[in-house]
Amino acid sequence: MITEIRPDTASIAYSSIIKSKNQAIVETASAISESHHETDHYNYMVKGGRLWSPTGKCFVEDITLDGPDRVLFQKLQDWGNNNSSGMSVWISPPLDSKHPFTKITTYEIWSGRILKMVKINSTLVDVDPVEIAKNLSMYSTDPLDYEFSENSLREKLLIMLDTKNASDLIDSYTKQNASFVKYKNFIQSSKSIYESHNEDPIRFAEMLEAQMGSFRLGCDTISLTKSGIKSLKIEGTLNQGGDKYGSLEFSCPHCGSTNTRPYNQLIRNCQHCGEDVSC
Repeated sequence: MITEIRPDTASIAYSSIIKSKNQAIVETASAISESHHETDHYNYMVKGGRLWSPTGKCFVEDITLDGPDRVLFQKLQDWGNNNSSGMSVWISPPLDSKHPFTKITTYEIWSGRILKMVKINSTLVDVDPVEIAKNLSMYSTDPLDYEFSENSLREKLLIMLDTKNASDLIDSYTKQNASFVKYKNFIQSSKSIYESHNEDPIRFAEMLEAQMGSFRLGCDTISLTKSGIKSLKIEGTLNQGGDKYGSLEFSCPHCGSTNTRPYNQLIRNCQHCGEDVSC
């Protein structure tokens, strides 16, 4: 039985078995990185005027939930589609006492001869989001010289005019977290966990929990949301030691002894008395 596995870890571990290898590794590394308060890195491709996730192999718009996130994403997609270069920033305020940090996400357009991509970096900082937004807005197309609430920031995409000064300012907030070398190590850890336990989310969760830092993720189901799975009740299954057939433990109807079967496998005979226990 698994103990002390956080919901964040359980969600990532269980959903990994239904994703492609690259998608599972990248999203697991992203979660480890955020739990250590480090910078997260990923890219979207611009395809037919829409943003495409190479890891999720889907259009991001199709898996973005309704609400402020979708409003913000639509602005991002329009900006990425209509420009060949540039930088924009999203300041996400703390959610509640369990998620007490501000999230700074930067978007940069990279255009090649064939492809156009939006490179994304995000990190958590312990700084007032309104302060960050007002300071950054001085270098944007929309200086925030009026009163506004934290909630209004959730739908606000700041388009930068002076990318050099904007980047320097962001670095001043995030320099203690920005470490691409560490992120590469998180990728290697994720790859090792996936390749060893991609068919066993229980063991996956145990190994992942050992790698996770002390900070909560921005959303308990971050990996599920990115993958377009809007709800999946998995914590009970993991914590009870279950799989697609139910509990891994059951009592023999003949001798009453407890049997423990392999994950996602059935057994024909009791491990104690040898009698037939197949259905």
